[in-house]
Amino acid sequence: MDALSELLALHPVDSALDLRCEFDAPWQADNAMRPPGAAPYHVILVGEATLDVAGHAPVLLHAGDMLMLPRGQAHRLHVGDPSAASAPVRAAGAGDLTLVRNQGDGPRTELLCGEFRFAPAKEGSLLRSLPDLVIVRHADTGDWAGLQVLVGMLREESSASRPGGASVLRHLASALFALMLRAWSAQAAQPPGLLSLMAHPRLGEPFRQMLAAPGQDWSIDTLAACARMSRASFIRAFRTAAGNSPAEVLLAVRMASAARGLDGGQRAMGDVAEAAGYGSEAAFNRAFQRYWGVTPGAYRRQRRVTT
Repeated sequence: MDALSELLALHPVDSALDLRCEFDAPWQADNAMRPPGAAPYHVILVGEATLDVAGHAPVLLHAGDMLMLPRGQAHRLHVGDPSAASAPVRAAGAGDLTLVRNQGDGPRTELLCGEFRFAPAKEGSLLRSLPDLVIVRHADTGDWAGLQVLVGMLREESSASRPGGASVLRHLASALFALMLRAWSAQAAQPPGLLSLMAHPRLGEPFRQMLAAPGQDWSIDTLAACARMSRASFIRAFRTAAGNSPAEVLLAVRMASAARGLDGGQRAMGDVAEAAGYGSEAAFNRAFQRYWGVTPGAYRRQRRVTT
C-alpha cells in the first residue's frame, strides 16, 4: 500500500455532502465556525466566488476549484455587493441534498458544500498537518481528469433523486477527500507536516514503513539507514520536513493505529497494544491516555455510542 493510502487508513474520515447552492449575483453565504475535527469544504461547479476568512487575503475561486478549511474556521463566500444580496432560501428537491437559492439577476454560481469529519472529535495528526486553507486549482493539477469525473458524478447525483443516492453521494465525497489531498500535494509547496514528509525523496520511505508497521521497534539508526542518511542528517531533515521529531511522529502514528484498532470493538486490548508497539497493556494505557486524554477503554465505549 502506498504512503497516502496508509495515512488515510489510519485517519478515517466521515464525509458529508449537505448542500447544493444555486446563487445569482449578488449573493453571500456565511458559514459559522465548526467544532474541532470538522473540516468544511466547497466545490465550485459553475461561475466563481470570493472567499473571506480571518487572517487571509480574499481568495477568488473559479469553476472547478475546491476549497477545504481544516480548522473549521468561520468564513464567507460571496459575489458582488453584499449589501445588495438577497437572503438565501433553503428548499427541498435537489435529489438527496438540501437546495439553497437566492433571488438575483446577475451571473450564476453553483456550489456543492459539505464537511469532512474526523474521528475521534479531537483533531488528529493528519488534520493538524494541513494549513488553514487547502485550495485545489483545477487549472494547476495534473489529476484534473479524475477530479473532473468525480465532480461530474457529484453534480449529477446531487441534482436528481435516484435509488441509493444518499449512499452514492457519501462514498463519492469520501473519494473526493483523497483526491483533493493528492492533487493539493502535487501542486502546493508543502508546509512542514505529514504530507511534506511523505513527499520527501529520502524520508518518504522510512515514513511509509512507520505507517505500515507502527508496532515495530523502530530506532533512529534503523530509520536513518532506510533513508540512506547519517543519524544526525536524518534527525535534522526529519524535523524540518515534519515539524516534529521522529519520536513524536512515531507516537502520533502509533496512537492513530491504536484508535483505529479500538474502533471496531472486537480486538482484545492486548492485541491493540502490541500492534501499536507496546509490550504491556499498562504502558499502552498510560501512553494512550496522555495522548488522547481518555483511557483506551473509555475511548472504545465512546466510539460505540457515536458509531
